[in-house]
Amino acid sequence: MKQSNALPSRDPLLIFSLAAISFSFGFFSYLGIEKLYKSQISHSPTHWSMGLVAGLSFLFLLALDKKKLPLFVKAVAGGLFITLLELFAGIILNLHFHLGVWDYSRSFGDFKGQICPLFSLVWCAASFAVIAANRLLIRLVFYAFGEKTPFRG
Repeated sequence: MKQSNALPSRDPLLIFSLAAISFSFGFFSYLGIEKLYKSQISHSPTHWSMGLVAGLSFLFLLALDKKKLPLFVKAVAGGLFITLLELFAGIILNLHFHLGVWDYSRSFGDFKGQICPLFSLVWCAASFAVIAANRLLIRLVFYAFGEKTPFRG
């Protein structure tokens, strides 16, 4: 039997809670992972704005997961969305305000040092993990509210 990603409740508090938890989880988990990576590799600071990008990406993938599309298509769409969000954030933060949050100018195929094909692929792969994390969060939130979970198992 095929699993449904449709949310069974239209309760605004439930939907808001799910969105807030998804955004927060994305915000803090990305910053934590980046902080761990940078502490081992580059020792450069982690900028809070990347938490916003991650949180928005989690929300996008949460909404996209409700669509009846193959998981691979959702992951590619997520990777493209994150890449465009990264470009938009990079133009504002790095090119306009000169914050130097990241620089892909030494990467193959970069565009103005803000995006590159390698990280677009990374974001596609990460989208699989984000979709799985969001599905787990859905189960936890629905369980906490005493609602029927939209996933079996």
